[in-house]
Parts: sequence; C-alpha cells; structure tokens
Amino acid sequence: MQLVIDANILIAAFLKSANTRKLLFSESIELFAPEYFGIEVEKHLLRDELFRRRSGLTKQQTEELLSILLGRIQNYRN
Repeated sequence: MQLVIDANILIAAFLKSANTRKLLFSESIELFAPEYFGIEVEKHLLRDELFRRRSGLTKQQTEELLSILLGRIQNYRN
C-alpha cells in the first residue's frame, strides 16, 4: 500500500505511541511526502522545546526516531 503523509501525521507519531506510529513503521506501507516535508518536520520536532516535553522524548530520541522515519519516506514534487 502507498500512503502520502504530511507533517501533521508524522508529528502525531511522536506525540502518541499508537496506530499512527505503527502505520509509519509498517513494512507493508510505502510512504511519500512533499519535498518541503523534512524542513517543516525538523522545524517542529527538533527546534521546539515545548513539543519535546509533550512527547516525553529526549532530543537524542527525537533525532533518532526522526532519522528512521525520514529514511522510510520518499519525496515527490507537487
């Protein structure tokens, strides 16, 4: 299955360890996102201290999880 995601979907995976995170890590799903996706996500996940506190993850954990997820996502041009 192919799935196009936006920043809100990825951010939800950091806030809740639930179905969203399971879907993003599923090997049976091929993920796609717009080219600007990585910049938008990094702006919120790595630079926003309030977000990191709400997620319960350290900066290192956030960076590691983001790296894994971004490695699974293929960019496309709008």
